[in-house]
Amino acid sequence: MAGQNKKLMLAAVVGLVAVAGLALVVYLGGESARAPLPQAAQPPAQAPKLKDFAGEPVQAVYESSVKLNEPVTVTFRFRDYADLPADFGGAADLDRILKPQSGQARFVVKEFDAVDQLDQFNQAGEGDTYYYALFDFAGNTGNPRGPKIHPSSLQETGWDAAPQLVIIAGGKMAYLDVKNTKTFSRAKGLVDAWNVDLSQPKISPLGAVWPNAKGYEPDLAIRYVDPSGAVKFIQVNYKQL
Repeated sequence: MAGQNKKLMLAAVVGLVAVAGLALVVYLGGESARAPLPQAAQPPAQAPKLKDFAGEPVQAVYESSVKLNEPVTVTFRFRDYADLPADFGGAADLDRILKPQSGQARFVVKEFDAVDQLDQFNQAGEGDTYYYALFDFAGNTGNPRGPKIHPSSLQETGWDAAPQLVIIAGGKMAYLDVKNTKTFSRAKGLVDAWNVDLSQPKISPLGAVWPNAKGYEPDLAIRYVDPSGAVKFIQVNYKQL
């Protein structure tokens, strides 16, 4: 009889352990369901990707630096294409055939910043912005003039680029964006840079716009070609007051 009681007690204990184990599994399962799942490591936030400029790769070495509202005068190259033969071979021939002439221009950069909207119709896309500059420009009455003199306008680029503002970032240089600059200038009541004569000494209030990705602080510079043909850059330190 005693042996039978022992068997009954052992069976009861085993049953209790089994029930407790089941209860523990159920409880832990419920807790796991409520607990947040472990999260995979998140990649670090990436810097905004710099869009491809419409300009070209550049290694700019600044010959000097100016602050906002500080006047700077540059002496730059003109060339007269009147006597250029029709069969010239390219840029190298231009340097050999054309005689450089000198001219001067004066810049005063007033402001450089970024905006998300140029006017009520033109807004930057997500992650983008518009960098803009406000500046005064004046030419010189002694600058060369003629039907085949280049540069012939303030916004001329190419072989005989006029002195002008550019932005530099990521090893690339960008001239201003024509369409957006015209839109911005109209909205601000500024002079259209394409109507500015390089021999006009009158000060013209102008604007320049470069659309690009947010999150960058590009360099702002005055780019010009000196009479010897060397490309020069003057940094505009817009952070220094």
